Amino acid sequence: MLPVTQAANLAALRLADRIGFTRVGAFEQFNAEQVLATARLGAFLRHWRFHASRKSWAAPSQLSAKPQ
Repeated sequence: MLPVTQAANLAALRLADRIGFTRVGAFEQFNAEQVLATARLGAFLRHWRFHASRKSWAAPSQLSAKPQ
């Protein structure tokens, strides 16, 4: 998997980091710096299957939070 987002889009970059993507490079396109990230598909699927088996699609940080 290869997501690309603008370097200025900090929310998208944080999300990509949180779900296991690794930033591998940057390039200029559409008059803005773009960031390329990658993740091995197998690792990505294992991560989400684990959370699906717990009947939750929440990110790991949300699973450790105490219910309110």
